[in-house]
Amino acid sequence: HQSVDIKVYPDMNEVEITFTGPQDRWYGIGFNSSQMSGSYAIVVDTANTVNEYTLGFYSPGDPLAEQTIDLTSDVVKDGMRTVKLTRPALTFNSDAYDFPFVTGNVSVISSFGNEQPSGMNYTNTSQ
Repeated sequence: HQSVDIKVYPDMNEVEITFTGPQDRWYGIGFNSSQMSGSYAIVVDTANTVNEYTLGFYSPGDPLAEQTIDLTSDVVKDGMRTVKLTRPALTFNSDAYDFPFVTGNVSVISSFGNEQPSGMNYTNTSQ
């Protein structure tokens, strides 16, 4: 089970993302895509780190050279880990995703696994 809540604050050029998944597994979410390859994603791993990636073809891909996220909260309760992070809505980085300032849906893909990400499968949804 995974969940994500996204709040965009245009006046501050900030996005707040609250992301919940299983404590003992890595989990990730990709934005504005229906496929993994080349997607911008945020991955929470089992080593208690949160990083931004450009995903590969059924692989974790590469961490972004310039990480833009700021982890503001990391709580484990009843076997679930909830992280809250902020990052700029507009990054002016071609590898990252710029969040829209208008109300609407954002296409997302998500994935999780038992070990560090290697061969990912994903779910495509719209939030």
